[in-house]
Amino acid sequence: MPNDSCEIGDLEKDLKYSPDEARKKFVISQRLLLESCNSSLRPKSLKLTEEQITINVLEGGKGEPLIFLPSNFALALEWISLTSIFENQYHIIIPELPGNGLSDPINYKKKNFKAFSVDFINSLLEHYNYPNATLIGNYLGGYMILQFALKYPEKVKKLIFIGALAGIDRDIPKFLSLCSVRIINDIICKALIRPTISSQRELFKDMLVVNLGGVSLNLLKCYQLSMLFPRTLKSKLSLFEEFFSISGIKKKYLVVKELESIKQPVLFLWGDKDWFLPYKIGLEKTEKISNRDFKIINNAGNLPWFDQIEEIQLYLSEFLRK
Repeated sequence: MPNDSCEIGDLEKDLKYSPDEARKKFVISQRLLLESCNSSLRPKSLKLTEEQITINVLEGGKGEPLIFLPSNFALALEWISLTSIFENQYHIIIPELPGNGLSDPINYKKKNFKAFSVDFINSLLEHYNYPNATLIGNYLGGYMILQFALKYPEKVKKLIFIGALAGIDRDIPKFLSLCSVRIINDIICKALIRPTISSQRELFKDMLVVNLGGVSLNLLKCYQLSMLFPRTLKSKLSLFEEFFSISGIKKKYLVVKELESIKQPVLFLWGDKDWFLPYKIGLEKTEKISNRDFKIINNAGNLPWFDQIEEIQLYLSEFLRK
């Protein structure tokens, strides 16, 4: 595991910070993590969408824009171990989606997530005055960039999906199904998601990665602290309720029929041990995309760059150069 500032003895420690104290600690841990990855990215706050939601963005580098969207349960910091080698060639932009990190929480139950996805990415491009960009997404972040490409194909140069893509199949892990029910999700999450580094590490191990060796303690510390921010958990749970149901992904958010209309070059990097959806289903459901390149990443989970960083960086570099 990467060497950083968190002590092993703190793994089981519940934090008792106030929200303001937790934010200050988060900013420090975020800086330490960026430094440890030799990243030039720096945080900034933007006002995005018609509602002018405050969004925390990690940004840096020069060149054509590469926009990375984490899943809606994740911090932008998840991407930085992957992005560092691209910062000399591209302008890297990683927004922290609402309800995560320092971005404003929102109630997703009051929104159509498909429309919100399009509005969010469009407002990001408009802020930077980019006519188009290459978009990279993980799971629900992948769903968002797909919806944007379907609505505004002229604004998307290339699409890259790393990890399972949400919305191409109704099947989801039972845990996500249960979390779609309000009473149940409140009980489950209070029981399982405690503000300890140990609990965050277990979530990574059970759902996101095969090998914890690439997951730094400073990243886990940031997740631990973010759980203390006001309304963070409620915002995440509202997305569970909006996007999922006890039977799987809600039918209104399925996108299989629309996939054949995608004309941009598309790259899939899918771990063979992805917890969210098996790669075989991904291969089958996306076969009608005419310009598709599908790579199976062996011994990797839903965040395959944590498990196989060099392989992921190689595939990305080759695809971006085409």
